[in-house]
Formats: sequence, C-alpha cells, structure tokens
Amino acid sequence: MMGDPIFADAGLPDLPDRQLRDDEIDEDFIEALDAVGSAIPNSRIGGNGGHHPETPTAAEILALDTMRPRTTTDLLLDATPPPVSIVERILIAGTLLLIAGAPKVGKTWLALLLALCIVTGRPFLGFAVTERKKVLYLGGEGSDPTLRKRFQTALAFFPGIEDADLDNLLILSTLGRVKYDTPAAQEAIMRWVEPADVLIVDPDFRFRSKGDENSHADAREVQDFIDGLKAAGKTVIVVHHTRKAGPVDGGIAEIRGAGWGEFADSALVLQRKKAESLDRFILKFDLRHDEPVDDMELMKEGPLFIVADVGKRIVTSDDVVAVLDDAGGRIEGRTAMIEALARRTGCSVTSSTPKEAILKAERDGRIRRTTLPGSKRNIYFLKGAPE
Repeated sequence: MMGDPIFADAGLPDLPDRQLRDDEIDEDFIEALDAVGSAIPNSRIGGNGGHHPETPTAAEILALDTMRPRTTTDLLLDATPPPVSIVERILIAGTLLLIAGAPKVGKTWLALLLALCIVTGRPFLGFAVTERKKVLYLGGEGSDPTLRKRFQTALAFFPGIEDADLDNLLILSTLGRVKYDTPAAQEAIMRWVEPADVLIVDPDFRFRSKGDENSHADAREVQDFIDGLKAAGKTVIVVHHTRKAGPVDGGIAEIRGAGWGEFADSALVLQRKKAESLDRFILKFDLRHDEPVDDMELMKEGPLFIVADVGKRIVTSDDVVAVLDDAGGRIEGRTAMIEALARRTGCSVTSSTPKEAILKAERDGRIRRTTLPGSKRNIYFLKGAPE
C-alpha cells in the first residue's frame, strides 16, 4: 500500500515507538503531525496515568484545543456573516448535499453538471451560481480513460467552457481503493481536498470498507469524517444509491431512514417520471436551510439534464444578454446560443421561447448578429463587443 502514490509517505516526523504522556506532546510535535495529516502514534496516556482508548488525530486535538465557551452576549454581538450560497437555495458553503436516486437513473451526470456549473459560474437548472469555486471530484467507479470519456461527453453538451474553468475541476479515479471510513483514506482525502472548495464523492458505497450505505448505524463513521471536512470549511456533495425507485416520495423517505436525512443539509432525489420513461425525470428537493422547492421535471440533452418545458420560466432578452456576457460577448451558432439559454433558464431547446427572446434582443438593439462569409452560420455579439 505504501508503494501506491495515493498513499505515499508525506514525510512523517520521527515518532517514538512507545505510548506518549500528555506532557510529552508539545505544540511543535502536534503541528508536524498535523501538517501531514497523521494521527498521534499508539495510545495516549494522560499525565495521571489515565488511558485514552481512542487516539484522535492531531487536527482534532488542535481543533478541540481552540474551542472556548462564550457568553450569550458575545454570541449575539458576533458579526460573523452567515455561510454564503454557492448555488442559490441548493448548496450552501460548508454543508453537505446528497444527490440520491436508484442505480442507473443518472445521478453521476447530475453531479457532473453541478460540478461544471460551479467551476464556470453558470446556473444549475435555473438556480444561480453565486461564485465560482474549485471542485475535487473523486470517482469511485471507472478508470482514468472511463472518466475522460465521461467528461468529454458532458463537455460536448456544455459548450464555451474555458481552460481556466477546467483547471479548477480536479479529478481523481480511485478505483475503489479509497475508503473514507478508514483513517488512512481520511488523511489522504484531507490532503487532496486542501486546494479545493467543494468535494464530490461518487458514489458513496464505493468509498466504504464495511457496512451498508442505507444503514443508519453504519453511517456514523462516515458522518463523523464529513463533519470534519465541513469544520475545515469544505463543502461536500455525496452521490448516494437508494435501494430501489419506489413511490414518488420513497427516495427522501429512504435516505431519512438510512440516517442521511438527519445528517445532510440538503438533498436532491432524482427519479424517473415513470418506470418505462427514458426521457423524463422528477427532481425532488429536501432543503433544511430554505423554503420548500416544488418538484422539477427534467429531460435529457445528451447525457446532461435540463428543465423540461413544464413550469419553465419565460426566457427574456435579459437572459440573452446574460449568456452572451458569460461567453465573453460572442457566441457562434444559433444552436449554441439556444443551448446556453436552455442551461440558464431551463427552457427546452426545441421550443420557440428562446428563439423569440433572441429576436427581441436584436430588435431592441441589445445584441447584433452577423454571418460567417460564405456560410449561413450566425454569430451573435453583445452591443459594443468587437467582432
């Protein structure tokens, strides 16, 4: 295992091969261990000879050492701002989001769409991304070639992404080698996620060495680790398999029964609209930090999801200007323009709504359109943008 670069020795300090007394663990020693994510060796023996059977990590010791009770007055006067949204209503910084659903329903594609939206700042199914963040995607299923093909397929239906955006999406294929209910993997994940803001674990069951992902009791150790990630300021997204499709509300009921419902700050539960349906899906929302959100009907555009026409909001010329601004003032091709509007608003690419909005923006002089020489391909520009 130590020969595997995933678990390479990061340079541990010299550790004694005996138990340590509290008065032998000084701050320099703790910091050295914490720098490499290592636990205090063996068991600790208190200064009075008392034995501590569970050895906390150095990071946990430091974190507990900094905690101090304070008065209610101090708490009420605390001006620390509340956590900010990464995706409005859906994802709050420093929280856990669960993407749940039956096997093969498309949870991974929903997670990849969310990752691409977070690194680009584009809206996720009509919900605004308030600030671009760096994402680490841990793929538990598939090798590097498999993940490469998956992302290439997704990017074909997510045009206009910049190299800088892709640089902010870190990817690691773990091939089932990383179990986040074990100390070694927990330390490794803490190192890998250090440069990122958001961690995506896909799927949960591939990162467990024991137990059942749908068991309340077996979820405890994983939850403790995720609590540590949140305490470190990381936002966590876990892709979770439910046992079976069940009734319309069965997904949320099941994740609650498995312990995730009480632990996750929010959940997106993806289901097929009907068992025989291949192109229509229902996305259910379970949010602790916001008002309830109505179920959303989704459809596929390539492998990615878009909001179906049912209940869509109107596409306006403001949306046309916004997508052009996001694209740097220029979009080549009417199809690319309509697809960008669909991602922003949830409209269908086959409906007349985005086309009408583009024409209105032209009539109002907010955008202009030219064609390539010798071609009928349209190029759209923001007013004042250079050709």
